[in-house]
Amino acid sequence: LYGGENAFLLEQYIAAIRQAGFVDLTVISPWHSPINYAPYTLDTLKAELARRLSLGVSFVQPVVQGLLNVAAIWHLVRTILERVDRRPGRLYSFVARKN
Repeated sequence: LYGGENAFLLEQYIAAIRQAGFVDLTVISPWHSPINYAPYTLDTLKAELARRLSLGVSFVQPVVQGLLNVAAIWHLVRTILERVDRRPGRLYSFVARKN
């Protein structure tokens, strides 16, 4: 629920997909796939995170951005964000097959 676009709760989307006869449902959460990063790309998202994490200290930003490009660190950061980012209006994707 965000900005008045009349979105439903995640649980309501999941229930509707299952009620429509879809099975093997996979929910792709906002931080799990670049498809949900809109309007960012993976690179621009990492740059924005580096900017915010550097707290305005210009020489820190490229260091943070370099760290975010390390696969293990990006995985850790993404996992943390997945758990703490509960802002409304996040993009989710769904993959399922019709039974």
